[in-house]
Amino acid sequence: MSPLITKALWLIVNPANALTALLVLGALLLFTPRWRIGRMFVSVGAVSALIIAYCPLEILLMRPLQSRFPPPAHLPDRVAGIVVLGGAVDTRQSRLGRVALNSRAERLTAFVDLARRYPEAKLVYTGGASNEPQSEAEIAKPLLLMLGLSEARLILETRSRDTYENAVFTRDLVRPAPGETWIVITSAAHMPRAIGAFRGAGWSVIPFPVDYRRLGDGDDTFGRHLGRGLNLLNAALREWLGLAHYYVSGRSSELFPGP
Repeated sequence: MSPLITKALWLIVNPANALTALLVLGALLLFTPRWRIGRMFVSVGAVSALIIAYCPLEILLMRPLQSRFPPPAHLPDRVAGIVVLGGAVDTRQSRLGRVALNSRAERLTAFVDLARRYPEAKLVYTGGASNEPQSEAEIAKPLLLMLGLSEARLILETRSRDTYENAVFTRDLVRPAPGETWIVITSAAHMPRAIGAFRGAGWSVIPFPVDYRRLGDGDDTFGRHLGRGLNLLNAALREWLGLAHYYVSGRSSELFPGP
């Protein structure tokens, strides 16, 4: 299944979109002879909103993803390279002329920090274009240079459209030698799928998870509870569906990759 089709299907099953469609359709049906069905849709939507806001469903889905690969207790003295997966740059907002970051910006700060720790390591930013004139890697490059990375060390992988292509295209670009040690940086919840993709590409790497999402300790009002709950549920469900898709399609040999 192509990345474009996968993203289109996600728009349909995205919990926020599904809940909105349920409520809107139900409200419209209230003014038709099928008003009973409309009332049922609205009721189901309202109950779903309460469950998402106040029940720990999204936390139960997110916690095993984030804890699957703990931060490495010890890193090797030398590594051949460091790979950071795209996703930290808001490519649309960056059209205004400055590099705009999103909530996954810790991927970049960790990348810069490790680059300074390993001054001889190759540095790879992998992130292609998604309906944008420039790839994410190309957009991020000026910021990385401004943060002190050497242009001579920086390698941009600009064709990938999903996590599996991140792994395959980066492998083909840098051609890691047998026995080389590489570090991969991505969000903690995304790390199981990323490691599954890299292993599926025949590349064993050290996971360096960042961008941990806060679990529990809800906000004060219903709207903020619901917004945060939907945000977590969207992120967690996307990863679980992605893991299932990669396993069924043969991109990963494990349904839930672990250490």
